[in-house]
Amino acid sequence: MFSIRQLYILVALGYTALLFIAMLMLRAFWFYPQEVEQALYIQQNEVHSFLAALELRDQQLSSLSDDYAIWNQSVDFTDTSDPEYLSDNFGPETFDTQSLAAAAILDRWGKPLFYAGFAAEELIPEPDYLADWLSSDSVNFMPDTQISSIELINQLPHLVSSSAIRLSEESTDIHGWMILIRRIDPEFIRILADVSRLQITLTEPPYAAAFTNLRMPIQDVQAARSGCITNNAGAASLCVTMQHGNGAGPSLINTPVLLVFLLISIIPAIIFIMLLKVIIDPIEYALKFLNQNNSSGQVRPLIFSKSPHVKELVELKKAFNQLVMTSKRQQIKLERISNTDRLTDISNRRAFDEALDKSWRRIQRHPQSIALILVDIDYFKNFNDHYGHQAGDSALQQVAKALAGCTRRTDEIAARFGGEEFALIMEAEDATALNRIRQRMDDAIHSLHIRHDYSPASKELTVSYGIAWIRDSGPWLEEYEMKVWLRAADAALYEAKAAGRDCNMLQILSRDVPLTESPVLQQLPG
Repeated sequence: MFSIRQLYILVALGYTALLFIAMLMLRAFWFYPQEVEQALYIQQNEVHSFLAALELRDQQLSSLSDDYAIWNQSVDFTDTSDPEYLSDNFGPETFDTQSLAAAAILDRWGKPLFYAGFAAEELIPEPDYLADWLSSDSVNFMPDTQISSIELINQLPHLVSSSAIRLSEESTDIHGWMILIRRIDPEFIRILADVSRLQITLTEPPYAAAFTNLRMPIQDVQAARSGCITNNAGAASLCVTMQHGNGAGPSLINTPVLLVFLLISIIPAIIFIMLLKVIIDPIEYALKFLNQNNSSGQVRPLIFSKSPHVKELVELKKAFNQLVMTSKRQQIKLERISNTDRLTDISNRRAFDEALDKSWRRIQRHPQSIALILVDIDYFKNFNDHYGHQAGDSALQQVAKALAGCTRRTDEIAARFGGEEFALIMEAEDATALNRIRQRMDDAIHSLHIRHDYSPASKELTVSYGIAWIRDSGPWLEEYEMKVWLRAADAALYEAKAAGRDCNMLQILSRDVPLTESPVLQQLPG
């Protein structure tokens, strides 16, 4: 008799064993051979890269020997042995500039007309090692046109290029042979390594009779490969050891394979944990979230860090979040009602006070030109007494709508301040902008054409307003309280009413003009 937990463990162990065997067989018969083939391909390309770099150096030397060989002066030298030709063309500077270790010129019968070596920045005329090599191998470097090879000269590998001396490339009349020789030393190999992007070291002679020919296709993957390049006679003349970038190649069972198996083998345990957690974790999270809402007094939507996969939990989250959204909409509606005047449907005194406080704090931090305007309907009591309160309410609604239409920016506000008074906060960057605001307000009120036969100021409903314009705000306002701004606008309104109404008065607040209880007022032109 097994428990569910024990049965699950047995099944998981059996699954893991079968999975390992299947994965090992798949790798042995499919992936591993492909990886070996790919590693061979990469290493073969690296060998080809080294050979191509060496071939490029060989071609450069062959081009140089052709340039010297197919030249009238070289042809003349084979006949005259003019020493001036040698001094002009085969001095120490030539050997150093062209990186030559030796050079030789043979006549048409293969007899040396000139040969010299170069070492330690000095020219060595007719060295013995070069004479020995010419006497033994020069016959192999007397081609019809051009030939190159890697040769052991003085028991050191050298790159040798020989070109037939003639008047032109098409000429078949050979006057001799131009032989140029470059030493293959560690510095030469380092340059090849940089070009081929490999780590290559030169193997010093003598070389064994049995060797791996680098020009032949490679047969196995090696981290370090030693091989040789043969001369035209088939003997090893240059041997190197190169470090392959992909190392010793793939192995049947390696660390990545074991890691993959380990990851796959824990799948049963993960499934078991998921079965335990898929329900409990979301419920615990939801409970903790609701407790936090209750403690903070906030109602926030329920958002799981990971979407639950249980239908009932998803439906519970949707139902709760719909309740939250309904509550939020009701809260927004209540806030709007609390900030809106019921009669005029514009912002009320509470909303204005909040906007005034926010504006005051903002203009202390940032330079700005802003105006606070208090508006009062002229002789509104007479209007109410003679036309009735219903007509008075209609007049208030029309004036409120007209004043609200004067605002342009989202941070501007038109509010009912109380009774027949209204208040506006508007940006006015200069006197011209302020005058446009004043004109906009006057036009808006006059366009209403509300009859008022009981007003001493006009036969139509008019307003008086006072403006407190802060011309250049900034930190200097921190020395004053917000009510100073409001008192300034109220004082300007008082003066406008005292001046006969249906007009407006302005007080400019600036860091250059001290704020007093008796402000200097200006009446804007009508």
